[in-house]
Amino acid sequence: MTKILKIGLGLGFINILIGLLIKFFMTPDTMFSPVYMGISLLIPIILLIILGRQFLRTDDSPDLTYGDALKYLFPAAFLGFAVSIVFSIFLYQNDEQMKEEFLNMNIKTFETSYTLGANLAGGSEDIVFNVEEKRQEMIDNADEDYLFQWSKLPLNLLSSLFNSLIYSLIAAIFVKRKASVT
Repeated sequence: MTKILKIGLGLGFINILIGLLIKFFMTPDTMFSPVYMGISLLIPIILLIILGRQFLRTDDSPDLTYGDALKYLFPAAFLGFAVSIVFSIFLYQNDEQMKEEFLNMNIKTFETSYTLGANLAGGSEDIVFNVEEKRQEMIDNADEDYLFQWSKLPLNLLSSLFNSLIYSLIAAIFVKRKASVT
């Protein structure tokens, strides 16, 4: 249990530091850039590997199977993400610039996927009208759809449960260890 807490709280603390750096030294539009989003997918995996190796690979347990590593990394990752989510809500719940960038990202994502799907289905002149109608609906519901609010906490935790599993499955590959044969 202490290993899970050390890894999870370490991951959460590092994510909080990264969040503070982003908040005070980057703009929200940078945060939603494809390059940053790609890097942000790798950071938790790298941190899980580093923290997992630090706290799970000890001299008193030379063998660490994939399953054992996963048994510790999955709840630790979920704890770390939960800490990060709660902190992010405190940090961004009233940030109007972040709300605007979040809305813009959602609109761009919708427009791209809708247009691509419509073009694959043969295209139509109704596409432009439907996209404009949906854009206005997204603008009208921007406050309800914003992820950094307390009402979205259960959804965010559910999403982080899934992410924790995926990240842990990957990180456990690099954390497991066989005892060296002498």
